[in-house]
Amino acid sequence: MRLQTRILLRFILVGLTILLLTGALTYPNLEEQERDSIKKESITQLEHIDFALTYMIDEAGRDVEQLSMDERVRYPDDSNFTNFLNATEETFVYNITPEEQAIIDVLKDFQVSHPYVNSCYMGRENGAFVRAFPRASPTQYDPRDRPWYQQALGSPGMVVVTDPYRSVTTDDMNIGITIALMDNGTVYGVVGADVTLVGLTSYMIEAGKVSGRDMILTDEVGTVLAFRDTGLLFTNVSEMMGGER
Repeated sequence: MRLQTRILLRFILVGLTILLLTGALTYPNLEEQERDSIKKESITQLEHIDFALTYMIDEAGRDVEQLSMDERVRYPDDSNFTNFLNATEETFVYNITPEEQAIIDVLKDFQVSHPYVNSCYMGRENGAFVRAFPRASPTQYDPRDRPWYQQALGSPGMVVVTDPYRSVTTDDMNIGITIALMDNGTVYGVVGADVTLVGLTSYMIEAGKVSGRDMILTDEVGTVLAFRDTGLLFTNVSEMMGGER
């Protein structure tokens, strides 16, 4: 499994393009041999960062799969689990059963042990929603309508890395790593974890410190997903190079 392979390939190609353009503008008088050396070094660094980023997502995917096999998470009687289907901020009160608390503890351990994961959660077919930490605001919420749930339903039995989607209660943009919970071929829920684009940006900044160059992550149409200048998030990479797509 890869983070939508097209995204990472785009990351390498765009990153390399920017590096080469920067090199051409900054070092117009470099000898061809030295330019080739810079190019090869840049490619090697991009490949290393691509490997590290892919490994981070792959590791989270393997761990989410293991999470889905935990008997506490798979507890079948979800009739009394927390749900926000008719919640109001003024009156909502958590009433957590011991079985649900056991699931919360498992999800919390997962989130805490994965530094770039900002949320770990489970949704059920009856609309129940269990989270490692309380929601920012207990507004009405149906997990079955969310991209992370829908995309997992579309590939039962497989770990799914979602397209970026916006959080309901915060300004975060998330990439979900999810898998459907199944019993005898029937889906009864989805468990997953989110990596925010802010988290990816932090990762990219750290990678840039190692490589000595700015790195950029885009989706397949060139929308900037991670970059040290957060003001450029969600713009098109062509704008950074003064071009048009």
